[in-house]
Amino acid sequence: CKNIQMNQSGTPINRDRVHRVEQAADGSGWGAPTVAVEGTNTSAPDDLSCSPGVVTVGTPGQDEEHHMYYVGAARAEGMTLYLLHAVSADAGGESWARRGLVSGGWPQPFPGYFETPTPLLDPATKQLALYVPGRLKRGSTEVSGVFVSRSADTHQFSAPAFVPSTPKAVQAGRVVL
Repeated sequence: CKNIQMNQSGTPINRDRVHRVEQAADGSGWGAPTVAVEGTNTSAPDDLSCSPGVVTVGTPGQDEEHHMYYVGAARAEGMTLYLLHAVSADAGGESWARRGLVSGGWPQPFPGYFETPTPLLDPATKQLALYVPGRLKRGSTEVSGVFVSRSADTHQFSAPAFVPSTPKAVQAGRVVL
């Protein structure tokens, strides 16, 4: 994600947007970044769009789709966090269609902090698992961990189960398995 100043209705405003950049085939350098996903206005859940995770579903060259899960926040709601979904049917994930908030049991807005969703497809069951590092308030204590949610259709997710981390104050980041 990249915070860039832009003009909205004649007013300069900073907005986080998810960018896409591609490395040259020979590894010699990177191309120019393009905007993959951006918000629409300061009160929309995707006003500040950041922390993407992408998974590819389907057969290459046939029904392949890229699914991006990313964190959004609406400035007008005091930085309340949402989980959003976008899809690309391009072989290289060049153009993205925003699908909006994920649905099902995932709470929107989220009652805690989270970032950097990591989607993983289980090829045996064709089920998508989403691992989302974050923090939850338990009474007066904040606990770090990973939220785990599942989907059979890539858009509706189960309510996230919270798995506390060790040590307890671990910061969020990309999950690597």
